[in-house]
Amino acid sequence: MVELTEGTFYGDTASFAIADALLSEVHHPNPRTMPEHTHAVPHFCLLLSGAYEESAHGEKIVFTPQTIVYRPAHASHWDTVGAGGALFFIVELGPVWQAAIEAQGAPRTRISEISGGDTVWLATRLQGLFRERDPESALAVESLLYELCGHVDTMRRDLDAEPAWCTRVAQRVAAEFATRVDLRALADEAAVHPAHVTRVYRRFRGRSIGEDVAALRVQQACRLLTGGDMPLADVAAACGFADQSHLTRVFGAHTGTSPARYRKRLRTR
Repeated sequence: MVELTEGTFYGDTASFAIADALLSEVHHPNPRTMPEHTHAVPHFCLLLSGAYEESAHGEKIVFTPQTIVYRPAHASHWDTVGAGGALFFIVELGPVWQAAIEAQGAPRTRISEISGGDTVWLATRLQGLFRERDPESALAVESLLYELCGHVDTMRRDLDAEPAWCTRVAQRVAAEFATRVDLRALADEAAVHPAHVTRVYRRFRGRSIGEDVAALRVQQACRLLTGGDMPLADVAAACGFADQSHLTRVFGAHTGTSPARYRKRLRTR
C-alpha cells in the first residue's frame, strides 16, 4: 500500500508552510478513483467544491462542499472524485499540533467527519490565510490551529445516549433551515418543553438550534456561491436570510470573509 508523504497528494497541489503546518489546496479537474493509501502526516481535509466519496474499513463518507474530515497518520482509505472534479483545502499538522491532539486522547485510527459547524469555519478562515501567503500571519494561523485541533475530540459524536426526539429535531432543523424554524413546533413534535429542547440539543450537538440554523444557511450559501453566478440577493433568499446584508453579516461572522470574496477565492485557484 502506498503511503503519501507530507505535501504529496494525487491531485494538482499548491502548498504553503507556516506555523508548523503545511496548508495545501488540491485540485482534481476530472473524475477519478484513487487506490487505497495512507498519509504519513495527520491532517484535516475540507471539500471546497465538487463531489467526493471516501471509504475506510467499514465506513463511507459522502462529501458535499463544506464537509471536513480529520485523518490520523497511517489511516488507510480509498477515494472517488465525482463528475466535475473537486477542490480540497488540506491542513497537515506538524509535531506541535500532533502533540496537541494526542493530549486529548483522540483516536489514531478512526476517521472523523463533520458537515458544518465550527470546525468547518475554522478551516475556511485558514484557507483565506493560505490564499494570502503572508508569513506575518503566523500568529493568526497558530490561533486557528489551536482551536481546530481542539475540535478533534468533539468531532467524535457519541450519540448513544441522545434521546430519539433530539435526533428527530436535528433532522428537521437540517431539512427546514432555509425556512423559519419554529422552536415551539419543534418542541411539540418532540413532546417536551421548549426549554428542555434547547438544553438537550446543545448538550448533544454542541451548539444551540439557532447557531445550527445559521451555520447550515452559511454552508448552503457556500455551495451556491461555488456553483454559479446566482446574484447574492437570490443566494440570501434561497438560504433563508432576510436579505443580502443579513447574508453578508452572518457569512462574514462564520467564514471571516464576504460572500463575494469567497466566490472570487474559489474561482482564482
